Amino acid sequence: MIATLEAVYARSVPFAEDRAFAPELAREAAPIIDALLRSRERGAPDDALAQEHHEALAMIMLLGRRAGALGITPTAALALVPALGAALDAAGAPISAKFAAVLGGLAIEGYVAAREERLAESAAVVAAEAVPMLRVAPKCLALVLSGEHDPDRLRDTVERFGRALFAADARACVVDLSGLLAPTPQHAAEVF
Repeated sequence: MIATLEAVYARSVPFAEDRAFAPELAREAAPIIDALLRSRERGAPDDALAQEHHEALAMIMLLGRRAGALGITPTAALALVPALGAALDAAGAPISAKFAAVLGGLAIEGYVAAREERLAESAAVVAAEAVPMLRVAPKCLALVLSGEHDPDRLRDTVERFGRALFAADARACVVDLSGLLAPTPQHAAEVF
């Protein structure tokens, strides 16, 4: 079934970059297939509201998240559930179009959540790297913090500033926190 899922997914996606993830996504889908087959053995109806499908529904969302974290295209994300359906068909356990639509929706929800997190992380990295460090006088640097920053990212920025101070053989520094949006005690702890 995993080989079927992998082959159907790989045939369904137009980009080589997406096809390269076929083996990994097929492996990630194996527990979903197992959970769906077990729920079928227990007589679960082909209904997403059936309690027996709870585990599989949670895992399909995780599969979507994994796909989003890998960076596959939206077209490839849409191919996941049809490939899963083909694998179940091959095992003689087909799912209804209605159930497949629910699985597809959950997979896309997971995919979108992971893509959003990935974009937010990328934006946070860019924002942290863009924080200006200025030479305001001989042996005096300034760090101007503005915008919204995660405390962990802020720690990295302050460490980078510390390395710049050391490299400049600085004797003094100015740290301007007035532009930070929604500062918290955690932000202050990282800066100090």
